Amino acid sequence: MKLDRDGLKDDAVKFHEALDRYGIANGFVIYPGDHTSGVAGRVQDQMMPFFARALAFGG
Repeated sequence: MKLDRDGLKDDAVKFHEALDRYGIANGFVIYPGDHTSGVAGRVQDQMMPFFARALAFGG
């Protein structure tokens, strides 16, 4: 889970803590800036590799 410093931070922290309590693997990062700060880098460096690992592509 990745979030910026918008108003969802407190609820996101609670959600992350609940996932941890139930032993559900997750990641949690609050990045600096606003909702679009550094988005191109996050898509390229984090989102695309995640989807490449997590999704099965038929071929």
